[in-house]
Amino acid sequence: MIKPFDDVREQLERQYVDVVFDASSGLSGEQLAAELGRHRDENPDEPRILTKAWLLHLLCSRGRITPEPGDPFVGKLEHHDLPRTLRTEWLKAAAREFEDDPPAVPGAWNGQLDCASHICPDWGQLCNLGAVGLRDQAAAGNSVFHQAVAMVFDGLIALIKRYNALQPHPVLAALAERPPRTLHEALQLAYIYHEVMELDGMEIRSMGRFDLLYNDLLLHDLETGDLTRDD
Repeated sequence: MIKPFDDVREQLERQYVDVVFDASSGLSGEQLAAELGRHRDENPDEPRILTKAWLLHLLCSRGRITPEPGDPFVGKLEHHDLPRTLRTEWLKAAAREFEDDPPAVPGAWNGQLDCASHICPDWGQLCNLGAVGLRDQAAAGNSVFHQAVAMVFDGLIALIKRYNALQPHPVLAALAERPPRTLHEALQLAYIYHEVMELDGMEIRSMGRFDLLYNDLLLHDLETGDLTRDD
């Protein structure tokens, strides 16, 4: 049962300060790093997009999580900054390839390719297809990119199932099997998806147009009585 916001406000406002991950729910940071190192040693020629996808799947399927009583939206995952560490390693390696180049012309603009942060995903497709539908769509492709996307969504689905095993809820059980059909389901899926994107460490993805994305679900839930204005 979801408690009124005023009853859990103090807890929710401190939830990222006081979070304690369940040690029995997954691997420690050292163990996750060792798994990544082993995978890279065994696959030295693997395309980087697959290595990154493999790491995200590892974190989603074996990183530590925590129960969140009183919060209608779960989504915390202990990641130990491993994706950002890997990305930083690759960026430094790329920079070394150009370290013998002559200096830039005075006045020239120097910047970094911004390909990992300022983005707005296709939230409509996430709502329409769900994690399972997007995974199946990617799995039907035959490129390395499709393989990587399918792997990430497999990890996302595994994470949803793990949350449901730790803190059972009909919303989580539904999202592991199908697209969202209620406002709560759609917002929960968007939140988990957002948090997995943020594992890269930039924290500046757009959540999209809430009025366009979720209004029809809100109106439907109000019409069926699944939600009230007070809810």
